[in-house]
Amino acid sequence: MAALSTILILVEVVLEPVLRWSALIGACALPFIMSGLGIAIHQRTQDRRSGSTLPLAAGPWLEARIQELGLSVDVEVHPRDGLDAYWPSVGAIGLSERTWGGCRPGQWTIAAHELGHALNMASSPLIAELLPMARLAQGQLWRAFAAALLCSALLQEPALLPLALALLLGSATVTAVVCLDEASASRHGYRMLREDERMSEADLELARRSMLGAGTIYGLGLVGQLAVLACWGPLASWVSAAPPADPGPIGAGVLWLTLALIPILVLRAAHVLLQVMSPEPVTTDFRLFTVMHREGQWEFLTGMGVLILVMSLHPLIVSPLGALALVLGTMTAIGPVGGLGRALILFPLLLLVHRWLERPEEEDDAFFPPATLPDESAPALMALYTDPPWYLRVSWLAHLAYLPLLGLLIFRLLA
Repeated sequence: MAALSTILILVEVVLEPVLRWSALIGACALPFIMSGLGIAIHQRTQDRRSGSTLPLAAGPWLEARIQELGLSVDVEVHPRDGLDAYWPSVGAIGLSERTWGGCRPGQWTIAAHELGHALNMASSPLIAELLPMARLAQGQLWRAFAAALLCSALLQEPALLPLALALLLGSATVTAVVCLDEASASRHGYRMLREDERMSEADLELARRSMLGAGTIYGLGLVGQLAVLACWGPLASWVSAAPPADPGPIGAGVLWLTLALIPILVLRAAHVLLQVMSPEPVTTDFRLFTVMHREGQWEFLTGMGVLILVMSLHPLIVSPLGALALVLGTMTAIGPVGGLGRALILFPLLLLVHRWLERPEEEDDAFFPPATLPDESAPALMALYTDPPWYLRVSWLAHLAYLPLLGLLIFRLLA
């Protein structure tokens, strides 16, 4: 009987908190897990060498369609394995060299889909502002939801749960807008492919399946968020039912570590404000990659520093405003920490999927690279960093969400 009581106590004290935190972290990561698996499966199942060999490469076909439609959209060729994307703020479609020179239905499908995004943006000035903002808000709202949920459990503060639910609903809403944008772009692209007599019915079927598979990636992310919403009752109950934790005293080592982190966080804030007010010119590929790499390092360093402050000094938070500041600060740590966690957890799973669906890499004989490549491979991205639109500058301010928390903690420590 005593042994049974000991086991029950161990389950209550050790296993139950582990299960609770695992469920909360799993809920925060579920949309990314589902989207990541969708990306891996789509990439490995899509065979861009299948279908007939078309008489024209995807790049020239795209440029001809843009001219026919009278759109003000540039087409850029990126390195062979670069990204295929549409950047609305600079009015450019970037295609990798592999896609630009491909003469298979798969490459035409990618080009048509990106042109579909341009058509969405050209349909209304309001939509041209709404869609980019929805994509930026999508990630920020989910980070804010995860921060509110985890901080509610960390502080044993059920009052944060309505905020977390509101952020979850907002994130699901903007994700639905992004999914509609993707579906509409595919619809426009498929219509243009059907209008081209060079595409056979078999080629159109390949294009349809490719667009459906790509759209499923976004759909799975939305399904993941809706699944979290459907399980909101149990999640909220686990947070509310947890017993209050005894934080214990704050040691001298934690105080010294906090003092060491303050200059780094203040310097990061000054750097972000300078970029928002006066972005540095980016005129070469080397400068672009340097800026992107530096920004990634800054974000990771800041996120880990804020995480240390949150985990070590959250006992100083004793007011609702302090709890809100803790949520805002945790937002800046969710991205880097989540990226590190996804790399550690998802990488083995994605590697297994990759091996399961792996097919030998072969060169496609229906590939005609452009005769000349631009001196700089990413002028659209360089323009985006040099003169960012207002909504992008506003989104950069989210990197400073930790400032209220930092100010509050400094005040509490001095007091």
